[in-house]
Amino acid sequence: MNTKLRCGFPMIALGLLLLFSSLFARALAPEDTMASRQQEVARGSMIKSITARASLDAKFLAEAERADKPADWLAAATMPAMVHDILLQLGKIVPPWSPGGTEKCAWVGDSDWVYAVRFSAKAEGVERWLRCKGLKGTVDVYLNGERIASRSGTYGPLAVNVTGTLRAENTLVLHFHSSPRPAGNDPAPKPRRQGMGSYLGPNPGISTVGVFDQVFVESSDGNLLTEVIADASLNEALMLGTVTVDAAGTSRLASIAVRVRLLNPQGQIVGETITPAPVRQGLFSVHCAVNVERPSLWWPRRYGEQPLYRAEITLLGDGRPQQMQHRTLGFRRVTMPQRLHFVVNGVPVLLRGGAWVTPNLLSDVWDQEREERLFALAENANFNAFRIWGEVESPQDQFYEMAD
Repeated sequence: MNTKLRCGFPMIALGLLLLFSSLFARALAPEDTMASRQQEVARGSMIKSITARASLDAKFLAEAERADKPADWLAAATMPAMVHDILLQLGKIVPPWSPGGTEKCAWVGDSDWVYAVRFSAKAEGVERWLRCKGLKGTVDVYLNGERIASRSGTYGPLAVNVTGTLRAENTLVLHFHSSPRPAGNDPAPKPRRQGMGSYLGPNPGISTVGVFDQVFVESSDGNLLTEVIADASLNEALMLGTVTVDAAGTSRLASIAVRVRLLNPQGQIVGETITPAPVRQGLFSVHCAVNVERPSLWWPRRYGEQPLYRAEITLLGDGRPQQMQHRTLGFRRVTMPQRLHFVVNGVPVLLRGGAWVTPNLLSDVWDQEREERLFALAENANFNAFRIWGEVESPQDQFYEMAD
């Protein structure tokens, strides 16, 4: 579960981001010793624009499976990449920041777009899943010529059990459907910006679709973590920290266990617990807690350091590690004794900041270099807080990790 912090009250939200950790960042850490393995499959993808249609026929799917595709297929230099990313890389559209650039590439949203990639898969594990961590738009998913999933107009991850469908050699096809033009953009020849402005300025109606995060095949012994939520708290005396982990998942065993191991900022183990959990109808859930005496305290910028702890959450089955996830945590006690008066670790803090909106209008692919530059600009302006505007998509998990 990809959990974000969002707030609809501008003044209160102004101070929240850098005060709270990205406690729910999902960063999978597969190791050679784990029964669960992941294989990236999106590299080498090609895309093609097609007229809008409800589904793909056998003739088109056969073309998508060919290694020597026709010239109207465009190769993605890097993945993940959304449609506009690929078109921009290949010079098919003008840069959106050039004069009239966003309007000149608005045609992209008038067609359907298809991704196709061929990949090999190892025959391992008793259960295999196709996991798309980030898809934007209405999409149909085809594997080896068979439609295996559909999703309408949403944003985020998609998972499909492909245990009986996956072969040694495979073709994955993603059919993204065109979106209706925003209100005010009817077929009549009117300016695209008509009726699309706000106090933020002109806002042309642009439809963006595609793959903005990893696509991989996950194999396992049938034991998987499907949700991990971690939290860190500090008592009033600031002397005892507690890390709690609520985990849930699926298993083919009668019972399972979850180990939580906490490492301090120096990488030393400072706490560990193993909690068993019964499996009922293939499902399990567990609550774990680890205490830390005199933890290093996290402070907002200009008030102190930001020491971060690492929690390693490992699923154990039949005495063998099945899967590991990790979370980054900071120990701090945040209170608000008066409205909009924040106190961190017993010290009143003055919040200076601004709103984080949309770093890139045409793409949701995480751009580490770009985000680091934006963070550097905020730091140079003496910010110690960001407000996440409630009307935009929540930033990806990496953003909250950087904020910590």
